[in-house]
Amino acid sequence: MVLAKTIGVLLLIGLALWIIFAVIGFLAAWLRMGDTPVAFSPRDRWIALGLGLLFAATVYCLFVAIDLMDVPTAILAYFVYPLLTGLIAALTGLERLGWRGAAAAVAVFLGLALMIGAHPGELALVGVLFSFGAAVTRAAMLLISRALLAHADARLITWYSMVSSTVEQARLTFRRLSPCKSSTF
Repeated sequence: MVLAKTIGVLLLIGLALWIIFAVIGFLAAWLRMGDTPVAFSPRDRWIALGLGLLFAATVYCLFVAIDLMDVPTAILAYFVYPLLTGLIAALTGLERLGWRGAAAAVAVFLGLALMIGAHPGELALVGVLFSFGAAVTRAAMLLISRALLAHADARLITWYSMVSSTVEQARLTFRRLSPCKSSTF
């Protein structure tokens, strides 16, 4: 039984590595398509790498939130990020936000709550905090890329952010800090 479990874990690690290299290969091919993008400055490269770390934090926080409470409530708490993004963009002057836009955003959020059937009966505060943390990091990604990388090629932003995100997720996985509490491993 232990041998079968060990072989299963090794096969899953091998599959994960194969997927990582396949995605990196796909992204490298994607970068070669179309016009050659203008090379990033070192500052833009570091910003894009930082966006990847924010993405890794978003995924981690969202998975922990889903692990701690029911999925609809975790997803609903995460989807405050469009509201956060709009409010912060309006406060910083990146975008304009009128009363109609704010009312539409609130209506969409309430509609999402009805659609996914969120029922925060036994609300797990730690789960809500992790979900809100995922929303904050997602909003930060959107605002930083809009404010600092609006001139940059989206392919390079994706490339650098996914490289750092993949490295961070692999580091967390191999250190066994995975947010999933699966009983099969």
